[in-house]
Amino acid sequence: MCHAPRGPVHVSTTITFHCDPNALESQPEYLGEFECDHALFWRTAAACALRPPSGFNCSVLSPYTKFRFDLSELAGQDHIAVDEFGHHMVLSVCSNVSDLSCPRGVGACQMNPTNGLSLGKSSSALQYLPGGTLELRYKGGDPCGIGRTRETVIEFFCGAEGSIEGPRVVEEMEVSLGVAFFQKKK
Repeated sequence: MCHAPRGPVHVSTTITFHCDPNALESQPEYLGEFECDHALFWRTAAACALRPPSGFNCSVLSPYTKFRFDLSELAGQDHIAVDEFGHHMVLSVCSNVSDLSCPRGVGACQMNPTNGLSLGKSSSALQYLPGGTLELRYKGGDPCGIGRTRETVIEFFCGAEGSIEGPRVVEEMEVSLGVAFFQKKK
């Protein structure tokens, strides 16, 4: 029971966690008590956000099931996605776009009448996000605004039987393009 004049009826404890990647075996620090609330402060690596596992060569291991997702079968092919304004985007999974009107070394580009606009350099660093989504990020595209470059985020999903396969533009922002890539189960 708490006997403080303005305190609650019961004693409580508040623990404030602070991310410290180097604090692997730490202990909480007691800060004191105020009106029956005991305060603790704990620096620990356990409070740090988990980075999504990142793979290479277009594959990544699920940290939960230990299943290896391998999308290398989709690499080396150009895929076309059209946005709501009729702009054609060419993208390649984990490899460079082969379309000659796109800049060299890009994983995604927007087709223009004269040349392709880079939407990011290709990467094979597939990531496994919380919830089971697979994601590729192509960064370092053509400049867009002051000190910013264009990028493309491709998220991969298993489509339902009979669904359309391939990429679909789902979000366009000033510097980034969001693409959902649907693939049927095999």
